[in-house]
Amino acid sequence: MQHNPPGILETQRLWLRPTNAEDAAFFHLLANTPKWLQYIGDRGIGSEADARAYILKNTMSQQERLGFGNFTLIRKEDQAKIGTCGLYDREGLEGIDLGFALLPAYEGKGYGFEAASGVIEAAFHTFGLETLKAITRPDNQASRGLLAKLGFRPSGSIRLGDPPEELLLMILEHPKTTTPRRASNSLKGPSAINIRIREATTSDIPRMQQIRRGVRENILLHPEKVTDAICLDYITRRGRGWVAETPEGVVGFAIADLADNNIWALFLLPEAEGRGIGRRLHRVMMDWYFGQGKEKAWLSTGPGTRAEGFYRNLGWLETSRFPDGEIQFEMTSQTWRGGQSL
Repeated sequence: MQHNPPGILETQRLWLRPTNAEDAAFFHLLANTPKWLQYIGDRGIGSEADARAYILKNTMSQQERLGFGNFTLIRKEDQAKIGTCGLYDREGLEGIDLGFALLPAYEGKGYGFEAASGVIEAAFHTFGLETLKAITRPDNQASRGLLAKLGFRPSGSIRLGDPPEELLLMILEHPKTTTPRRASNSLKGPSAINIRIREATTSDIPRMQQIRRGVRENILLHPEKVTDAICLDYITRRGRGWVAETPEGVVGFAIADLADNNIWALFLLPEAEGRGIGRRLHRVMMDWYFGQGKEKAWLSTGPGTRAEGFYRNLGWLETSRFPDGEIQFEMTSQTWRGGQSL
């Protein structure tokens, strides 16, 4: 993403321009859409004049005070104003909050994720923020899905508004504030962050088997039963697989099974954990999976494991438990794709 003066951000398909009084007509329309009223609330913006006053009092004043605030999203191909995304200093919330909204005609096209990713990059690398927060209603599955996809993790709840309403609180920390794990000899130096995600091929299967049998959690009781032929079937006939590759070699892999609507595998070398590699594999895999027209996916993992927390933080919902305690999770297309529609 490029940064374009004065204060304009750029993504692949969008310009993000600081909102100003010239956006009043557009903002009036946006603030009265059904999802805005349901999930953000009625801000008393009943006319274009009300919208202009709101922008002057709230949006532009924060921009002058802090140097950042709300951005109007402008589509490059036709200069259409399609939504907003920004960083907000909200009363009652300590820290800076990420928020977003789209006009209904532009939902479901990935603009929400694209814009929010650009704003997050600017927050950390241009505006010098260390932590971002986000609030959402518990029933707003679309917002929760998008925030999880962006890397936000749950952090309890908070009561805000008049009258007070209980909202979910989520947090995203600047990557440099996260203490990295000590790298092994195979992941030293810059190569530890030089990760490429690509589709798995038959030649990757021996390394995938090695990684699967080297994990510290969800250990296979009978590894000999998961043969190379079974792996080949999963990445060619039943579904597809991906690997995370560094200059030193493959350090993780993921496999989606279309035949059983299942995420069959997502594993990393122990020394590759805690670097965001799992999230990248997960994002590529789920984008592809739901892109095949699937409505739901399920997976299972052991209780009390890092994997359990990983999937919960990414928006997977627990649906049942097996007699041995194994947890079954489910992700819907609405939750995953819906997060992009805001």
